[in-house]
Amino acid sequence: MPTRRGWATLGLGLALVGGGRVLGALELFVLGTGAVAVVALGVASVRLTALDLAVDRVVRPRRLHAGGTGSVVLVLTNPGARPSPPVTGRERLLVAGTDPGTGALARSVSFQLGPLTPGRGETVSYRVAVPRGLYRAGPLEVAAADPWGMARRSRSAGGTATITVYPRVEPVPVPPGSGGPRSGRDGRRAATPGGGQDFAALRPYEVGDDLRRVHWPSTARQDDLVVRHTEQPRQGRTTVLCDLRARAHPDPAAFERTLSLAASVACACLEGPGGGRSVRLVTTDGYDSGPGDGRAHAEAILTHLALATPTAHDLAPVAAEVLGAEAPLVLTTEAGAAHLVAAGATELPPLGPLVLATATGPAGGGRGEAGAVRVPVDGDMATALARAFGVARRAGTR
Repeated sequence: MPTRRGWATLGLGLALVGGGRVLGALELFVLGTGAVAVVALGVASVRLTALDLAVDRVVRPRRLHAGGTGSVVLVLTNPGARPSPPVTGRERLLVAGTDPGTGALARSVSFQLGPLTPGRGETVSYRVAVPRGLYRAGPLEVAAADPWGMARRSRSAGGTATITVYPRVEPVPVPPGSGGPRSGRDGRRAATPGGGQDFAALRPYEVGDDLRRVHWPSTARQDDLVVRHTEQPRQGRTTVLCDLRARAHPDPAAFERTLSLAASVACACLEGPGGGRSVRLVTTDGYDSGPGDGRAHAEAILTHLALATPTAHDLAPVAAEVLGAEAPLVLTTEAGAAHLVAAGATELPPLGPLVLATATGPAGGGRGEAGAVRVPVDGDMATALARAFGVARRAGTR
């Protein structure tokens, strides 16, 4: 298609041709014909240009958190048999779920790419630093123009990539009471003989049982093979209750602080030092991840928090459901602990609920209003939580 310059040149050329014929001026006629010919040649050249580029898109790092910086790496390869022309590339980063033509634009990047010989590749990257949420990168728009700038042709290359920006995660300590049923009063798991398995009972020998598990004293008394039956020790568990109510958060920054605190505690239990624990995330919008561990469970929790929005749901029914659970409960909110009391929390677990109320001021280091711990998210969250968890742990051992 002709560019603005091409349309202007074409119009001027036609005017010169018409003026030359009317006035009988051969010079005007020749100039007009030349202008029209230049536009025609430009359109023909771009129509014959092959814009076949293969695009591979990689997002780094694999996890991108709010407040951090990532990059999108584009690997462009010429799969054709002829050299590719110089092109201009343009990629847009849109908020996911919006129409590509009218969606909310988060970032737009343009670059120049020189000719590529067949099979040759070129790498282009750009930085991504956007708020929490779900984004769509691509497709890449590549365009080629003629040497005179009279015509331009573009097409989409490659697909799209979804970029999930998770809440900010800080390195925080593991909440008290998350060390499992075999943990001592100092929070350390007791040693278990037999490769970390708990002895459960004796049972008759079955074909395929390991002979090293034969209990010989019982076998001698019963005159039949008896083996030890063992079970894997249960993991420590923690329930994180995240308050998503709009009325509990006075501004968007407060909501983000609550999500960051929930994500930090969950990641500490799942992937932090001494992690590998089981975590259950419950939110006031009705989401319940169920107890789980491992990388996939952490990704599911972080993804839900990445897409969370303030809601009008009530805290009371959710709190009443999880307060009776055996696992320690950690509530992240901006409002404090009064809402748990209003929810009918008359019988609380020994070490909980440990209410982490985000704050922008200094932390008290212990329990404040109705058992709340003020956590300065804009300060040293790890130190504040370590001090708060220590207070809760000592309270639970009295």
